[in-house]
Formats: sequence, C-alpha cells, structure tokens
Amino acid sequence: MNITQESTGDLTATVKIELVKEDYDDQVTTVLKDYQRNASMPGFRPGKVPMGMIKKMYGKAVLADEINKIISENLNNYLTENKVKTLGHPLPNEDKQKMIDFDTQETYDFFFDIGLQPEVTTEISDKIKINYYKIRVDDESIEKYMDDLRKKNGTPINPEKSEEGDILRGKIVELDADGTAKDGGIENETSIGVDFIKMKTVKKKFIGITTGDKIVVNPLKASGSAAEAASMLGIDAKNIEEHAGDFEYAIESISRFEPADINEDFFASVFPGLQIKDENDFREKLAEQLEVTFGSESDRLFMRQTADNLINSSGIQLPDDFMKRWLTESGEAQIKPEDIDPH
Repeated sequence: MNITQESTGDLTATVKIELVKEDYDDQVTTVLKDYQRNASMPGFRPGKVPMGMIKKMYGKAVLADEINKIISENLNNYLTENKVKTLGHPLPNEDKQKMIDFDTQETYDFFFDIGLQPEVTTEISDKIKINYYKIRVDDESIEKYMDDLRKKNGTPINPEKSEEGDILRGKIVELDADGTAKDGGIENETSIGVDFIKMKTVKKKFIGITTGDKIVVNPLKASGSAAEAASMLGIDAKNIEEHAGDFEYAIESISRFEPADINEDFFASVFPGLQIKDENDFREKLAEQLEVTFGSESDRLFMRQTADNLINSSGIQLPDDFMKRWLTESGEAQIKPEDIDPH
C-alpha cells in the first residue's frame, strides 16, 4: 500500500491510496473461509461447499467490503500519524477516481479530497474593547418571575366557565359544507389551550363557555399553524390541507391552574429550608436568583462577542468550495449549495 498527498490549493489537498493484492488478499480469504464454514447448500454437507462456489456467490461483495474497510482505516491512520489537521471529513475525488472493476482488477487507486485547517493567530491586548452588559433586575422582572412561579406551584381545578389560559378537553368532529358531521371525516379527542388560539375572533368563542357547549371552529385558521392544527386533529401535518374546513368542538372538561397563594407555604415550596416569612424577603430572594440568571446571560453574550471579535480580526481563511461540498454531501439534512451563507 502506498499513500501520498498532493496539494491542490492553499487549504486543500488530494490523498491517493494505492492498493495491491497483498494489501487485501488475506482479509478477503479469511472472510470467505468463514462463509464456507457456515454455508449450507443442497448436495453438500454443512461447511463443505467448494470455495469456488463461495467465491462465485460472495467473492465480489466481500472484496468490495474489505477494501472499503482497509481504505477507511488506513486513510484515518495516515491523517492521524502525519498530524494532518482537516476540516470536515475526506470526500471522494470524482474527477480522478476511475471506474472500479472488481472482476478483473487486482490493484486499485483511490482519491480523496481533504480540507485543511488554517493557521490561526490572534492578538489579545488592552486595545480590544468589548462591552459587558449588566442586565438590571427591575420590579417588572420580579413580578413576572413570581407570577410564573405561582402558576407552576398552583392547584389544578375544573371551573364552570372558561377563561384565558385554560385548557379545554373535548371531541372535535369534521363538518360537511351543510354543517353536519362529514361521512368518514375526522373525529378526535383533543385538548385545546385557549391561549394557543391565534385569531382573536375565534379566541373569543373559547372564553366564557361551559362543559357541554359546542363551538364551530376552523383549526388551521384558528391556530395559524399546520403543525398545531394537525396535532389537534391527530393527523400528519402534510395532510392538513385536505381538512382545512370547519369542525365542531364539543367541550367535555375545562382545566385551570389556580395560582398559588402568596404565603409561607408558597415561599417554602420555592425556597425549601430558607424559612422565608414575608413577601419582601421572598422578592429579595427572587431578585438574587434573577441576578445570577441575568449574569450568566451577560457572560454568554460577552464570550460570544469576544470570540466574534477575535475571529474577525484574525483574518481566518477557509477552503470555501470544499466546505460547501462537504456540507451538501454529508449528513442527513438536505442542504443545497444556494442555502449556504457565503460569509
């Protein structure tokens, strides 16, 4: 086996791997013998099928598989041992790679393109100025935080009439053009959060209703989202356009979380073990927590801006064409070249 590397640009190269029969013959033979030991065919005792038949049946596939393993292992070893710092992973060079004939060839040449990491130099000095933003904890932030905690620690109830924030449970039935239940249409038991209704005119229908009431609603228009409407109906989002008409929703139950009362039990549930007695002390503790949270956000923003500054000032160059090709050819996500930001 012979492996060579040829530069094709400032940050790209092509690696050539030359295989001869001695590089793969032993591995192929070992695998074929294993096939032979386990082969069972009419007219032959188990494990006694002639090697010629085994090669005819499995030889080409085994050869291709073993060569692929050898190529992958040795390419990775070459890059590691020679300390070649790459970007992404090697890609087959389709221009240089010739068609392979496993029936007739004994020697094989494989070509792979690689992207190389650039040398990065950064200068850190007191000339670099990065703003550090300290987020102020105001009364509004504390009030919102406390409201969220009261809801989180609230008590579930089933009120008679619905309000904003409630969750309704009921049966939704697809309607025909004349307003009757559609033959073969969708029927589904589903929950609908009043706050998830985007259209104000529709949202009003869901407020002030009681168990047993029925509402005519268009799920797609009401939610403004194919995914949410499909979830409501219990179908795949790709089929939602087939069910874009009206539905009848029969209310079976109304659920609500009654916010926790502001008392010592509530304080203890949020800060167990601290024995907070009054609301002022509780708010001070909330402010301390928010300062820590906001401080972490400020730290992350500062680190990101610092990294951006250093990257922009370093003048880093990348093998753009290779990276675009790597992004479009690797991974499960279907990325098109035109979707990639050139910057």
